[in-house]
Amino acid sequence: MQRIVFVSCVIALAASQSSQSLAASTDAAATVNGVTILVEEVRASLAATLQNQSIDAHTRKALEAAALAKLIDRELVTQALAATGIRATDKQVQTALAKFKRQLDVQQKSLDEYLSDHALTLDLLKTQLRWQLTWNQHLQKELAEEQLEEFFAKHRRRFDGTELQASQIFLRPDPPGDSAAKQKLAGELAGLREKIVKGEITFEVAARKHSVAPSAASGGDVGFFPRRGVMADAFAEAAFALQVGQISPPVVTPLGVHLIKVTGSKPGSKQLSQVREDVRAAAAQQLFSEIARRQRKTGKIVFASGTAYDKSGPQDVVPTKK
Repeated sequence: MQRIVFVSCVIALAASQSSQSLAASTDAAATVNGVTILVEEVRASLAATLQNQSIDAHTRKALEAAALAKLIDRELVTQALAATGIRATDKQVQTALAKFKRQLDVQQKSLDEYLSDHALTLDLLKTQLRWQLTWNQHLQKELAEEQLEEFFAKHRRRFDGTELQASQIFLRPDPPGDSAAKQKLAGELAGLREKIVKGEITFEVAARKHSVAPSAASGGDVGFFPRRGVMADAFAEAAFALQVGQISPPVVTPLGVHLIKVTGSKPGSKQLSQVREDVRAAAAQQLFSEIARRQRKTGKIVFASGTAYDKSGPQDVVPTKK
């Protein structure tokens, strides 16, 4: 039996872990071209990021903003695909739901128990299923073997097991998730980058002086890390676009703004046949991001009063000053 794959938003926080900075779960967090994104959807998406970890209120608010941004992008992509005739039917959703119920039966668990354990409603679960089915239909058209081979060749270091060593200078916005605050910090880091490039100050000294991350004490060194699974995705993506010795432009992640300097590299040797699923997932994510970025230019996005949000989106790289 084919396993149903859920996007990260399916997993939800237990009621005791739900965010205190959001309104009631049935309230709207935002609307996208008139379509409502509920607070409970934001909470479910945040749960997948947290994996039951305890975090402080400052970090939670920033991650709420990032979770909402991702849901906005998903809705924008959903609407774009629907405009081209790609959308899972009610019958397909019901079939997927029936398969999922059978999977739960094997685990000796009812659907009601699953929904209760994950603080989900049936409607929200169906929304997740419809999205995944719709997106998979699009990927079947766009990601054939030839596209995967091209993507692997272009981004080999991301998948062949290469590890990079890097240092960072990190600044945290206040309030968290605030787009204007992030842009201001990005401007500060862009100016600092210019001084580093001109030789007026070393990256290591600048990190000790300006960075608010624990790595500041070691000149910003964060050690070696692979492309996925250790650092925030936007951070790792920016780092793997650099060669040893290069410094990134300011990179925005859900938690703040970073300057990244790659200081070392351990080459990998894996081939496409060994990492095909990882390559497909990354190519799919790039495709998703490209569609969402285009749709954000014309989409009407309205945020509910009091909602933590970042208008710029979940992952942004701020261009370096000329």
